[in-house]
Amino acid sequence: MQRKWKRYLIYVPFVAGIILFLLLYRYSFPQGDDFTFASRGRTLASIGNFYKYYYTYAGSRIANSFAQILLLNGLFLWKILTPFVIEGTGLLLFYASCGHIAPQEDRWKRDFSLACICAFFPGLFPLAHGLFGDTFVWMDGSCNYLYPMLFLLIGVLPFWNALRGRPLSRPLQWICPIFFVVAGLMHEQIAVALFVFCMASLFLLKKQKPISPYFLVLFILSAAILIFTFTCPGAYYRLSTTSYATTNHQELLIRNLINYFSVFNGTLWPVSVLMGLCSLYFLHQCPMGRFPRLLKLLICLGCVLSALAKPIGLPAKSIFWVFFFAIYYLAILLGFLLTAHEMPQYQFLPALYLSLWSSQAIPAVLGAVGRPMFPLIILTLLLALSTAEGFQNNHVISVIEVCAAVTALLALLHAIGPFQSNFAAYQDIERQVNAARFGQSNVVTFDQRKLNKHYCYFNAFSQAYHYDIQQYYGLNAKVKIRFIASASPDA
Repeated sequence: MQRKWKRYLIYVPFVAGIILFLLLYRYSFPQGDDFTFASRGRTLASIGNFYKYYYTYAGSRIANSFAQILLLNGLFLWKILTPFVIEGTGLLLFYASCGHIAPQEDRWKRDFSLACICAFFPGLFPLAHGLFGDTFVWMDGSCNYLYPMLFLLIGVLPFWNALRGRPLSRPLQWICPIFFVVAGLMHEQIAVALFVFCMASLFLLKKQKPISPYFLVLFILSAAILIFTFTCPGAYYRLSTTSYATTNHQELLIRNLINYFSVFNGTLWPVSVLMGLCSLYFLHQCPMGRFPRLLKLLICLGCVLSALAKPIGLPAKSIFWVFFFAIYYLAILLGFLLTAHEMPQYQFLPALYLSLWSSQAIPAVLGAVGRPMFPLIILTLLLALSTAEGFQNNHVISVIEVCAAVTALLALLHAIGPFQSNFAAYQDIERQVNAARFGQSNVVTFDQRKLNKHYCYFNAFSQAYHYDIQQYYGLNAKVKIRFIASASPDA
């Protein structure tokens, strides 16, 4: 009986997570592009027509069409489904890290601590740059980043298990390619990450044994998805409307890279340090020599500077940081390659790390920070959890993971208050809308100053969505819609 009780203990955090997120999502409301996709996708036929328009003028991603399907019934389906998607992502992180779902007899405590941090992982996401609000709270943002990440983690299981020497069940051999293709089509960042992960995995697996045709087919699919993504006319049309169309490309690229890398010595320094610590741990296990010692020195310097640059007053945005982080992250990659060469059981490290950074190729070039960094943080978490599985002292790791899980849980519990206050502000808007519909008022005010921007889409209500908001609520042209902007939460 005791053994059976332990077996089900690891599921308790995931069930608790589902209940907590169902509570949080009670206070969700439409924001930003939700109005656009809801008002222009009321039927399956209109969703198909809108995708043709989107493909021509914006890009190939199908994530927004997926959002439109969910919006056919308002936010109801999304509110119910998303908590399960979050906990499903956490369960996949758990499985990818330790290789099993049911706990083993000799490590149920270790599995429970791992389950806790995986179940509450959204609480570890930074609030800065809209990373939490734009991906977990905003409906369309979650469809572009959270849902594709779930599909990616399922889709790459064949390669992941092969790299880690784990078997893959026959049903998953048929299921994974479906999610693999859908993940790549959902978002261009995922398409790039999939292709690089497949290419790196094939190279690493080829050193041990002949490549299975199954893996070659997946690689060809990833290449086809990438070609489809980068031959889409909409992506280039959208790029032509940005500053790349009018500014010197070289100057703009440098400026964008400076802006992108500046967050790694500022608000996102823990992500940068965590990567370095993972590489240092594995380098410590490799045979010593001049080259490993040099890598250790570079990585240690990178960890310290990332953490202390802002407190000691170093300039946040400088071309120096672009070169510095390029060297630092290259040193981490070389550390993982050396580890994979010396210890084949860790050959997944360079593949994961390359995939992690390839997902950031487009954001780095465009200088985009915030929600485009969602894949980076999720895969960095997977890297850290997989690294922790290699530690011999299970007690120490369990304590660290439990402390991290408690911190994440406290952050999520704290979020209940801002969720409720934002929803109260939205209910005030709904009261104004109802009054306008019944002719009791001819003005509806969307005051973004009443919103806690860390817990919603930063551009939830703005003039850019005037027409779509009018269509969404069915307001006639006589009703004046006023928008009151607020400062950026990171200002």
